[in-house]
Amino acid sequence: MKNKKIILLIGLALILFSSCKSDPFSKTDKNIAAAISEIKTLTECRKIEYKFIGNPSTESKEGSLSTIKVELFDVSKPIEDYESFGKGCAKIIFNASEETKNYSKVWISFVSNGEKKNSVIGIDINISKEVRNFVYNSSNL
Repeated sequence: MKNKKIILLIGLALILFSSCKSDPFSKTDKNIAAAISEIKTLTECRKIEYKFIGNPSTESKEGSLSTIKVELFDVSKPIEDYESFGKGCAKIIFNASEETKNYSKVWISFVSNGEKKNSVIGIDINISKEVRNFVYNSSNL
C-alpha cells in the first residue's frame, strides 16, 4: 500500500510539473503534421497559400482578410519525399512568421492545380502567434 502511494505521488508530481512547462503549441498547432499527412494527392499539390487577418496598427489585431500570399513548389517532379515536403512547409511557415508576426491569425492552405484547378485539397491550419514567433525566432532556414 505504501508503494502505491509513493507511485501515485510521483505520478501526480510529474503531471503537475509537465503542466507547468511553457508549451507554445496549441492542440491545433500540434496537428500540423497530421494535417499535412491527410493530403492524399501530394503529387497534385502545386502551391501553398497563406493568408493573414487583422491590422497590426490596431490594438485588437482583428479585421478583414488582408493579404493572400502564394508559394510555389517545384512542379517538375511529384512530391514524394515527405521530408523535403515538410522542410518546404516549415520554410513557408517561417516566411509567414516573418511577414505576419504582428497579426493575430494566419491560415495555411494546401492548394491543387490538378484536375480541379485551385481547389483546396488539405485543410486550413490556424497557427497561433506564439507558434509563428517560436518558428521565426528558432528557425535557421
